[in-house]
Amino acid sequence: MDQMDISHHFDEKNPGDNIAIDNSHTGVMMNRVRKVSPMPEENGRKYDNPTVEEALHYPILMLKVGGFYFENFRWTKSVLARILFDVLVMAMALAIVIRIIAGFMTNGDFSDKLMGRIVFAVANISNIVMYPVLIINTTRNLPRVLAKFSAFQAENGFATNVRKLKRRITGISIFSVILSIYFLASSNIVSSSRFFDESGVMVSRLLPFRYTDGYVYDFVSVIDSFTVTILSFFMYLQLVIVFVLSYLIIQEFHDVTKTADTIKQQTEVTESEVQNLRWRHFQVTELLQTANSIIQPNVLLLYIIMLPSICLTVYGVVYSTLGLFDVMILASLLITNTIAVCLITATGAIINSKAHSVLQSLLELSVKSLSTDAKYQLQMFITQVTSQTIGIDIYGMFIMDGSTFLMIAGTLITYIVVVLQIQAGSCDVTNVRNCNCTT
Repeated sequence: MDQMDISHHFDEKNPGDNIAIDNSHTGVMMNRVRKVSPMPEENGRKYDNPTVEEALHYPILMLKVGGFYFENFRWTKSVLARILFDVLVMAMALAIVIRIIAGFMTNGDFSDKLMGRIVFAVANISNIVMYPVLIINTTRNLPRVLAKFSAFQAENGFATNVRKLKRRITGISIFSVILSIYFLASSNIVSSSRFFDESGVMVSRLLPFRYTDGYVYDFVSVIDSFTVTILSFFMYLQLVIVFVLSYLIIQEFHDVTKTADTIKQQTEVTESEVQNLRWRHFQVTELLQTANSIIQPNVLLLYIIMLPSICLTVYGVVYSTLGLFDVMILASLLITNTIAVCLITATGAIINSKAHSVLQSLLELSVKSLSTDAKYQLQMFITQVTSQTIGIDIYGMFIMDGSTFLMIAGTLITYIVVVLQIQAGSCDVTNVRNCNCTT
């Protein structure tokens, strides 16, 4: 069933009861079944976990500096400079696409390497379209998402140790910067050394420019590598934010299930315990719905870029007359893209699974130990969980769950099997007229 607004579940019996939750009750729900040490006090001040915004400080800072995120947008010299930088990056990506198309038209002798170049073209075209979309979406929705998570944390705390999470995010951010600089420097050093075969994927991607063009070729190589690195880096930072938000939501749903498991072992369950548990699940679901405004465009972009790239890469490896080094490059792209698709799809499936995992514990509650009001709360909670599909909603097209993972995996495996079944080598892509392909 489609995802739906579940707020109506909290005003069917007594609207006042649904808002005024018994916070004085010392039951399981409000004590939060987790290992949290008391907050130390120093100079009369309490120290707690950092907020989600503080945990994401470095990714957000780099997005701001790179012009990918404009917090409290106002026309200043700094904002104008970042906008001009964004326009420059998009212009360079467009120039790469135009150059690749020109390479197709003017260099037929390298047509057997076209699949490698098509992969780069698809990626750059997708980036040109989605880059401004993600900038606008992040600028508009990220402050609201961070505010929602901060409000949730202030009211309930997180089941996750945010301080540890912040250290991990900081380490990942530093590693990403180092890796990006290394990729940019190494790709240009190797390119300027004229080490690769001129007909290989790494050099033919710069067609119609060749080694013989000298410094012009080196300049084009620098521009190409810089653009790809910048786009990839900012897309990666966006995915870091997506995975962090998803991880926090997964842990909250898991904590709700743990609490339900504890409650079902009690000999007596009160109405307030069931109501608090139901309210907590509702809050986490709202948290997911708010975070979805940031998650869904990134997931859609990932699928738009990665899935065609995987298919084209497989086809290129099977049918193009590539050397060993070119095969290794395309194989690394294939593995990287496949891992990215699997990770984001698995994350969506886990969120869906965790959101509904509490149902089993609810069904195992002994109704004999419940009062009439508690039974009513339990019935409404079960209806709340079963009457909707809770998960990452991709613009109303589908909600990610376990079947999404199976669908994408099945599609890719089927495509690979079909490609491998066609007689490799029976079709010379450089001489289509003499092609005699059979299945």
